Amino acid sequence: MKIQMLPLDSDDSSGRKVPIFVSDDLPTNKDKLLVIVPDSAYDFGIWSYRVLEDDTVEAGSMASTVKNAQAAGFSVVITNVSQNIWSPHHDPPRAVTYTSWKATAKKTPNIDEVRNRVPLNETAGAHVKYVMDNVVGKLAPKEAQVYMLAAGFGALGAVEYFNNTYREWKERLQAIVFCETPHTADGLVDEDFRKFVLEVRHCNTPFLSRFQLTLSFSSAAVAT
Repeated sequence: MKIQMLPLDSDDSSGRKVPIFVSDDLPTNKDKLLVIVPDSAYDFGIWSYRVLEDDTVEAGSMASTVKNAQAAGFSVVITNVSQNIWSPHHDPPRAVTYTSWKATAKKTPNIDEVRNRVPLNETAGAHVKYVMDNVVGKLAPKEAQVYMLAAGFGALGAVEYFNNTYREWKERLQAIVFCETPHTADGLVDEDFRKFVLEVRHCNTPFLSRFQLTLSFSSAAVAT
């Protein structure tokens, strides 16, 4: 896995970018791609602090998820829905979580919605949209089938994205596993996506510890 900074090809003089992880085979794997969208409440690359403490570091982070996915032939993209605040107060300046922002010494706690945001990645939803449109949509082969694991408010961002773009993705999107997500099917206006969510290609796992510890890539699809 390697870090990819977003936005791609940005000429922003302030250097405002947010990191994501992508696997080395993202541009070449024509078979299948796993997109991971964690909850915005946790740091980049973390599923759950509770699982980190109660179980193992591999289970609470995404290490075992990536390991299992790559062993099953997936390329992988890990989104970063939590670090959507740009902090010039850190050394070096970087994208941070809201928790980190609050803990940083600064003149004002207020967030400037222009200067303290990463362009095109200002919110969890905007970040999911940018990753799908520009990373999955442009850097990965068009033949690669797309699978997704999504949790919490990151999952809500994914639902909102596909609710507006499912027609563009219906031939590639194979399965989504949701965990602890606040969305409901009642809010879906795209009827085809609504059917997709309600069919077997969608799996709703209520608890993140169960979600991570029982996750398997032994079958052809992520969700069955």
